[in-house]
Amino acid sequence: IGLLRALAAEEFAKLRYEDAEKARAKAAASAVAELAERKKAERAEAQTLADYRASTGDAIEQLIGSKPELGMQERAYLEMTLKRWEEYAARQGDDEHSRDIRGEGHFNVAVLWQKLGDKEKAQAEFQTARAIKQSLVDEFPHVPAYQLSLANTRHNLAVLLADSGDVLKARAEYEATRDIKQKLVRQYPNKPAYQQYLAGTHNNLGHLLDGQGRSEEARVEYEAGRDIQAKLVVQFPNKAEYQQDLARILENLGILLARQKKFQEAKSAFQEACSIREKLCEQFPAVPEYQAGLANTHHNLGVL
Repeated sequence: IGLLRALAAEEFAKLRYEDAEKARAKAAASAVAELAERKKAERAEAQTLADYRASTGDAIEQLIGSKPELGMQERAYLEMTLKRWEEYAARQGDDEHSRDIRGEGHFNVAVLWQKLGDKEKAQAEFQTARAIKQSLVDEFPHVPAYQLSLANTRHNLAVLLADSGDVLKARAEYEATRDIKQKLVRQYPNKPAYQQYLAGTHNNLGHLLDGQGRSEEARVEYEAGRDIQAKLVVQFPNKAEYQQDLARILENLGILLARQKKFQEAKSAFQEACSIREKLCEQFPAVPEYQAGLANTHHNLGVL
């Protein structure tokens, strides 16, 4: 009897173990399915967001472009778009995906307030976006998209601050942007886009410093941007935008050098920019931006 009871107990324990294993397997399968479904929903939402971002960006560019003032139609479209992005900015949830969407929402709300002329609201929204994006970078330091998004937010905030006359804070934001992009270039040396972004930030910071009368510091930034961009042009000789960016930096450097009365160095920078722009005009005769750039460089050479 004792032996039978022992066997029965052993069998019962075995059955309980098997039931528990089945329950665990079922729970694990359910969790995997739930995660897959959530990821699928996140991808779908991300695609919808990307499509909306692209469509509104194109529409705003076509509708507004470089118009000095907004008409009723333009303002109405911006306000309608603003409301949609405010919905994204109000996204609830502390998970990674929700925070990312919320941060982008605040960023785009800031951009739209800036276009609508409310700098105070734009600055507040940029600062909120910056805080959200910084938290994502701190928590997920190996996701380059978060670092780049933070850098872009700080760049836009710098532009706004400079336009508002707060050059000291603008400089701090540009320098923070530069530092993030330098880190990205070190982490991903084979990503030429990161190098291009960094060169652009050196150029923007140089322009700000030059406007403050800090010509030597500005020259350091311009030359750093020039050197990065020149390497990209050598690596990718058929990439027109790299050539255009290099010509733009050389132009700014030439203007600074001319102001410092370093005329030979200024002439060299202008001539190099001129050579680049002449080739661009030959290759792309239908692009008015290249022709305007070449005319501007010839003007600077003539004045020199």
